[in-house]
Amino acid sequence: MYVSCPGGEFTGQIKKLGCKFIPQEFNRRGTNPIADFKLLLDYIVLINTVKPDVVLTYTIKPNVYGGLACQLTRTPYIANVTGLGTSIENGGIMQLLTTTLYKVGLRKASCVFFQNSNNRKLF
Repeated sequence: MYVSCPGGEFTGQIKKLGCKFIPQEFNRRGTNPIADFKLLLDYIVLINTVKPDVVLTYTIKPNVYGGLACQLTRTPYIANVTGLGTSIENGGIMQLLTTTLYKVGLRKASCVFFQNSNNRKLF
């Protein structure tokens, strides 16, 4: 099993479980389209290198850009929506943009898990 996420306090535990850890740093709250496009490209390269049977994504950016990367590489994926974040909760243009990105990123997911029923109802 491979785990790709930002490094942190649980990196050692991930490795102790026998997982191969691949650090993937990104700005969780950033809105820079160039940085987000780079993240998408990084995910595509990672998927093409590892060639996973299935990908499990979680949190907003991995769900959206990881989902797109899986679609482009024809890799099955499962998404876990842990929360929708302030960009959706606060409304406005960012809510429209974020919900549109979510729709595109999740449209071909084999399964989508929601951590709370309000998020599921919204989708």
